Amino acid sequence: MFGVPRSRLTRILLTGALVSSSLVVPTLLAPPAAASDVRLTVTTVVDGLDIPWDLTFTPDGTMLYDQRAGGLWARSPGGTVSPVSADLTDLWASGETGLMGMVVDPDFASNRLLYTCQGYHSGSTTDIRVIRWQLNDSYTTATRQGGPVVSGISAGSGRHGGCRLRFDNDKNLYVSTGDAAVGTYPQDLTSLNGKVLRVTTAGQPAPGNPFASSSNPATRLIYTYGHRNVQGLALRPGTNQMWSVEQGTDRDDEVNRLVAGRNYGYNPVPGYNESVPMTDLSLPNAKAAIFTTGFPTLALSGGMWLSGASWGRWDGAFVAAALKASTLRVLTVTGEESLVRIDNPAELDGTYGRLRSPQLGPDGALYLTTGNGGGKDKILRIAPTAVPGDGRCVGGPDRVAGSVGAVVDNGTVTAHTVGMNDAVWYRSIDAGPFRTLGGIVRYAPAPASSGGRSTDLFVVGYEGNLNHRAGTGTDWPGTWENLGGVLTSSPAAVSFRSGTLDIFGRGTDKALWTIRWTGTSWTGWERIGGTLTSAPGAAVDPDTGVARIGVRGTDGRIWEMTRRADGTGSGWASTGIAICSAPAYAARSGDGESFTTAYVLADGSTEVLDGGAITNIGGNVQGSVALQRRTSGGYAVFGRGQSGSLWTFDARSGGGSWRDLGGLIR
Repeated sequence: MFGVPRSRLTRILLTGALVSSSLVVPTLLAPPAAASDVRLTVTTVVDGLDIPWDLTFTPDGTMLYDQRAGGLWARSPGGTVSPVSADLTDLWASGETGLMGMVVDPDFASNRLLYTCQGYHSGSTTDIRVIRWQLNDSYTTATRQGGPVVSGISAGSGRHGGCRLRFDNDKNLYVSTGDAAVGTYPQDLTSLNGKVLRVTTAGQPAPGNPFASSSNPATRLIYTYGHRNVQGLALRPGTNQMWSVEQGTDRDDEVNRLVAGRNYGYNPVPGYNESVPMTDLSLPNAKAAIFTTGFPTLALSGGMWLSGASWGRWDGAFVAAALKASTLRVLTVTGEESLVRIDNPAELDGTYGRLRSPQLGPDGALYLTTGNGGGKDKILRIAPTAVPGDGRCVGGPDRVAGSVGAVVDNGTVTAHTVGMNDAVWYRSIDAGPFRTLGGIVRYAPAPASSGGRSTDLFVVGYEGNLNHRAGTGTDWPGTWENLGGVLTSSPAAVSFRSGTLDIFGRGTDKALWTIRWTGTSWTGWERIGGTLTSAPGAAVDPDTGVARIGVRGTDGRIWEMTRRADGTGSGWASTGIAICSAPAYAARSGDGESFTTAYVLADGSTEVLDGGAITNIGGNVQGSVALQRRTSGGYAVFGRGQSGSLWTFDARSGGGSWRDLGGLIR
């Protein structure tokens, strides 16, 4: 790493194997947990409803909602619910059709306009149309403004009526329509059914519509076609992309990114043949769905993009509500349309029955209507709780090799690492230079401090043997001592006040193994158990003399146990925190048994749990981090930076920032 040739290094002995002894803790790590890494708190804000179909928020935080059989209501920011008087004498409610989608105008603050989509019947005319309303200042009355914005959408028997309304960033109104169970409609560009329309608030074709030059007035309104029954629309934050949720036949509900002029592939002919594919890619201009449910369907009915840091790793994810499956699906999408993960939050899995319409509120929470009928429906408020960890690495590769270890040596915080020449190097956090202890090292070293006055250093050689060397400062007398064993991870080491040392590592069976210095001699290797997907981390609390050992389990989450100087302790327990590296620990003093924990997230940043507070300290760490703290004061984190040098986040005096300590480490 600093120009020292391999020929000058002291080679570590590489012999021995792990040997089981009498101490066996049979508790194994649990299988992957089904729970989400984002915790949700669900409360009911309105109940006693009958099929609340949609909801929308005004700029002052008032929530407006409807019910399919008729009626508008307003819920004030303080929680008071009151009816909104509106002339709905021409409402036609039959089957799946009635009073459906609703959305406030982008300029509501100045014009107080609201748009609804409803089944309509008057005289001999029955269809589906979009109505414009104006609300009074007290939200007690809605008055129709002019004629329908859109009319002539076939209602049929009431089956497959659509109809969601959403605006894009250009203030164009999107209208989703169902195919009314008529087989020819989805592919017929002269019909408004089985389409997503894009119109101005005056009902004219939106500028740039793909068929704007058509001589047919209906065709000029069409944005996309080839749909069965689109019931969800949602504008992706930071873009002008509209996404849709479409209900399938007996299979393949779909989530689609809508692209102007594209065919979404439904063509149920002859007759109304529902055995055809939801997306027939042999049709002209067909576009595949981003997500399909397969068989059976979930009856997806509404969609929304989550936005806000409080949603954790779901910030920017797409949620789709399911009627038949009574669940909420969370789809993590990257780039234009790459689906990388699907979650099913346990808090909404079958708990509230049929779920229909999600909408993000001005408070950052998700509001969701149920669709059970019979006066049993609710509007739910779903608030995320920030939790530590990063579920993007659940199911990822093992994290067995750290890049650095840290210790307080004679009052100085010192980092030990492995250079590009495979030797051990170390330096103080406060002053260089790097110094070498030689060796041929496979994994990062694990230092342990004996009362902060000297250091015992443990490394794993290339054949897996644990090796030990003791010293202080720059004084490291003697040579490496081979302790045998075959380890498949970086080790962790703790020093008890009684003078004993415990060293932990992952064996060839992926279980946790340990060896102990009793104060006079080394014991044989002992198998603790579990199934590790990372190197262990460990620290001893100075107030209680209890050590905490943590690992990444098979479910990608931190599992911990305790151990005392006499060898007793607890079995494994999950913290539920999903991590992308090995966990690192340092003890907090003066407040009983308490530890600081650090780990790396998927984006390379580091998260620190200290005194119950979660702090993301940023950075771009490759591999795992090491953590150390003085008896008093804050902590210091070490890791390999993107450039390959040793970096530290020094928060010993509070605050803190990353700085480069130099070197070139493995």
